[in-house]
Amino acid sequence: MITKAWQTALIIVQASLGGNKVISDVLKMIKVELDVDTQSARLISSNLEQTSMCTVTYVGNQNAEFLIDGSLIKAFLKFKDPTFSLEFSAGLLVISCGKVHLELTTASSAGFPELGRLHDAEWSRPLSTWYIEESIGAVAHCASRDKSRPTLQGIRFIKGIDGECTSCSTDGHRMSVNVVPDSPMPDMLLPVASLKAISRSIKGASSVSVCQGVDSDKEDSALFLSASNRVFGLKGAINLEVENDDAEDSDEEIEFLHVFRLLEAHAYPDVAGLISTMREHKGINVEVSLAPVKDAVIIANVFDGEFHRCVISFDETRAIVSSHQAKRGRAELSFDIIGEIDPRLKDVQLGVSGKYLLDALGSCLGGTATLRIPLTERGPLHIKSDAKEDLIMPMRM
Repeated sequence: MITKAWQTALIIVQASLGGNKVISDVLKMIKVELDVDTQSARLISSNLEQTSMCTVTYVGNQNAEFLIDGSLIKAFLKFKDPTFSLEFSAGLLVISCGKVHLELTTASSAGFPELGRLHDAEWSRPLSTWYIEESIGAVAHCASRDKSRPTLQGIRFIKGIDGECTSCSTDGHRMSVNVVPDSPMPDMLLPVASLKAISRSIKGASSVSVCQGVDSDKEDSALFLSASNRVFGLKGAINLEVENDDAEDSDEEIEFLHVFRLLEAHAYPDVAGLISTMREHKGINVEVSLAPVKDAVIIANVFDGEFHRCVISFDETRAIVSSHQAKRGRAELSFDIIGEIDPRLKDVQLGVSGKYLLDALGSCLGGTATLRIPLTERGPLHIKSDAKEDLIMPMRM
């Protein structure tokens, strides 16, 4: 078998493995299905919130179905030889790769959650991965991490009448909105926890397809534990160029499928109202270059990964973001102003969260951003870059 193909498949399914606090150890396992007739192997993982599946080539003479410990992925990812052999015998998974020989204990697949099935759903046309990255990646940073507020842990997608899709996230202190034209993303509330699986899956894919459907087998399945049986599916394929010393170079295709439980969208705040309120705030606009954002990691490292409360001030040519900590000193990041500056800005000192600010600027889609500086002390900071907008509530100086 091709080592790189199986490693890629394991990375994809790793995202749906259960963590340390799962209700059953079976959720920490990967289900392996070997099929001689189709010469394929399916790798499946599930944490009851989402399920991931990959299909790769299997060259062997055994039909088998078993579970392996998900923690063994790390060892498999260390294999360097281009090919490996795999056998299943007497409850052991025997793997040989170069000079490495492993005999791994397996478990019965009984009790493993069934893969949720999408019913009454039509897959979209094949999409460029750009649609997913722009719809999700641009706004994910504003979703709440507070488990006591599960609704705000999702990204709200709203389908427009002209085919565009508005994605929005908020944690109550900040908000991010992005509009993607001609997007097939369905109207839904997708958990941010699912982003890890999505981002890893589409990384090497040329295109993906999405759909929203219903899991009508909910009563017989342990997968979707929610008041709603609405689910979101994403599938695609990754083509790998495989180098083989003993044969000509070839292509290896890996198919993947993710099925996610959706959150209850009706409990999410009114997005249209939030956007309208965001745009109504008055202030002074100033356009800045985003080139210095790449240097923000230096400041974050100085302050132990957290760029805490900071102050935005202005001189004739720069917007200056500065922060001071008694134990670590002072850090400053300057953004060049494009065009003329409004004289009123020279007296402005706006306090905001440095982390929130750098999250917003780092997720901007263009090379410049327009900052709307509030006219009042309690007014929010508004940031706009192309079709993406962010709102950050101020902090006391």
